[in-house]
Amino acid sequence: MPARTKRQSEVLRAIVRGVEENGYRPSYQEIADELGLRARSGIARIVAELEEQGLLERDGADGHFSLHLTDAAALASRDLVSILWLDEERDDLLIPSFMIGYQAPERIRAFRMPDSAMETDGISEDDVVLIELRRSAKDGDIIVAAANGRSPVLRRYFRIGGEVELRTSGGDTHNTSRFPSNLIEIRGIYRGLLKPFS
Repeated sequence: MPARTKRQSEVLRAIVRGVEENGYRPSYQEIADELGLRARSGIARIVAELEEQGLLERDGADGHFSLHLTDAAALASRDLVSILWLDEERDDLLIPSFMIGYQAPERIRAFRMPDSAMETDGISEDDVVLIELRRSAKDGDIIVAAANGRSPVLRRYFRIGGEVELRTSGGDTHNTSRFPSNLIEIRGIYRGLLKPFS
């Protein structure tokens, strides 16, 4: 789902609200009044942008036209975003947009924690971790990385000369893995956590 500006989200919510409460799409002037704007031309431009994003469809017949909300519009108007999984064939994960802040949804991936190595940091096996796609990190960052072609893991990153240490939580050096830096593929940086019901 495309990222929307704050104003696009406001216009979309105003249209959805008008349809749900009144049974018809509000006019450009009604939307402008609701948002405290003077010009209808700005609303027309935003509506065109929402059409390009696939959230509205224009239907023309007999010299008249109307706009219809797509299925994606109902979802988007409630400020949910669709997040892809990292390396997994699953349906997209729908989360409230506030969970990713100002990040574009395309830059975020969901990753299911494969083990309990980060439990001291509050991240348990089967938790869903939100990561920002990145190829670099700084010491102490929690990252998702694949080492030497293995499956990705979530660990703390530390650079030591020409090597990289991937550490579990709690400072347990016994469970530290060290690899030459050219064998580490950083996939992303930890940004958030979703815990399943237990």
